[in-house]
Amino acid sequence: MARLVSVHEPVTPRFTPRRIGGAIAAFLALTAASLGIGWGTAKVDTAIGPHNAVITTTLSSDIRVTLGPLGAVVIDSPLPRPFGIQVDVHEVPAADPTQDLGSQLTANLNAYLQLAENPEAAIRGPRDALIADILGRAAITFGIGLITITAVRLTARGRALAVTARVLRTPGIAPLLGATAIAGIALLIAPLARHPLSGARSIEALANTPLRDIKVVGQLGPLLDLGADAAVAQYNSTMDFYDGVNTEIARTLAPSPSHAAYRILASGGSRGELVEASGDDLVTAVFVSDLHCNISLAEPIARIADAVHADFIINGGDTTTNGTSAEQFCVDAYATAWQDYPVVVSDGNHDSKTTTAQERAAGWHVLSGERITVAGLSILGDIDPTITVLGQGTFAEREESKPDMAARLSQAACRGPLALMIVHDPYTQRVAENTGCAPMWISGHVHHRVGPDLVAGSDGAQIRYTNASTGRGLKENTVMGRMNSDAEITILRFDKSRQLPVDYRVVSITSSGSVNVTPLRPYYQLAPAEPVDTLVQ
Repeated sequence: MARLVSVHEPVTPRFTPRRIGGAIAAFLALTAASLGIGWGTAKVDTAIGPHNAVITTTLSSDIRVTLGPLGAVVIDSPLPRPFGIQVDVHEVPAADPTQDLGSQLTANLNAYLQLAENPEAAIRGPRDALIADILGRAAITFGIGLITITAVRLTARGRALAVTARVLRTPGIAPLLGATAIAGIALLIAPLARHPLSGARSIEALANTPLRDIKVVGQLGPLLDLGADAAVAQYNSTMDFYDGVNTEIARTLAPSPSHAAYRILASGGSRGELVEASGDDLVTAVFVSDLHCNISLAEPIARIADAVHADFIINGGDTTTNGTSAEQFCVDAYATAWQDYPVVVSDGNHDSKTTTAQERAAGWHVLSGERITVAGLSILGDIDPTITVLGQGTFAEREESKPDMAARLSQAACRGPLALMIVHDPYTQRVAENTGCAPMWISGHVHHRVGPDLVAGSDGAQIRYTNASTGRGLKENTVMGRMNSDAEITILRFDKSRQLPVDYRVVSITSSGSVNVTPLRPYYQLAPAEPVDTLVQ
């Protein structure tokens, strides 16, 4: 018979302080256990320079990089004790049969040099992957634990604590569960423990470098004793050079005036109405192209953006040299240096689908045929339709040809207001009939400056401009160490309210370390003419 409850009888609250406290304690315990399991089981297969590598977590209070028979490198862990990390560096992957041996060896050598010059960038990708793996495993563990707790509560019909207490009072159950928990913790911790490495010593030549705190074990010590002096001298020379460049940038470069008067270009290229733009309507972009993994210039480019108060950075493509997964840290180096700025990129023929994925993972806006809006500007562009494999030549990456891509983008530009078209190859700027719907097309690829040129169009004149190589990756020059040819960066300004280009200036970093800046030049001073056909397809 059902029990009748008086309306005057007190009802036990559903959420008492005791229950709330218990729920919070259970949540914190489950979170801690999940993070512990995530840490204890984390493992990442990655690349360090050209090498395959496996990263695992430890309780050694240090970071150990094992190099097989050569020995190991050890450095104190920046993590709270006793957390540590172990990196097991394995072999360089077997040669890709689609590439010749010479180009593969060159790519591997560049990977070693870039690793030595910017180790922070090389570590960023593996570090982020390890953090993601730890959090992913912790999330799975937390989910399983939460489902288990919920299932127990539903099965026990709200009497989970009472049922648990009754089970624990059963003779032998509590000791068994305790022993099982201890064994589980031991099985988790035991693989993470590491004995201190004996014989670890510092390398004197590295005393005044970012690697001063490392210690080495095994045959690696004598090898570094022999070669470290020359390597450190090269490193110091390179760092001194680019420190001087950064100083010159701060000395010679200043923001453009906050007010601009310019003339709208008529369809025939003649000067039209005089208009003004100021304040937030003026948008500044720093345009670079053909970096070719020259990560030494990542910081100077950021300093240029800082000096001119840039709103975003444009990358005209060829960020890498071979588009390999090993060049991840090239993208990481640029992304780290430019983290304060949105980056818009039109990938080039030396960038692969792998490069595109790396750039998107870094948060860059990769143009792929769709309009985007950055800093109030409507921008259109696409990935180059070809891919260049060093030693083998250039091949079609998709069925669309460059003229077809140019025609498609030209038509897409007329579907709404557009400020800027970005493509890698200036050959893609050549359309049969310029509509003028895109007031400015910019590109790179040919490693020398072309333009700006003013081309008449049915709906307005069009400015075409090709940036010289920023990474100075010319065939006869290396892209590592001190510069032996000039690097060029272009500063572009736009009127956001009218979606029109306003003016430009060119920054040249010379091989002597000086920085030259051209005067601010408005486009309406250009004489209308067809561009000189001096481009290389």
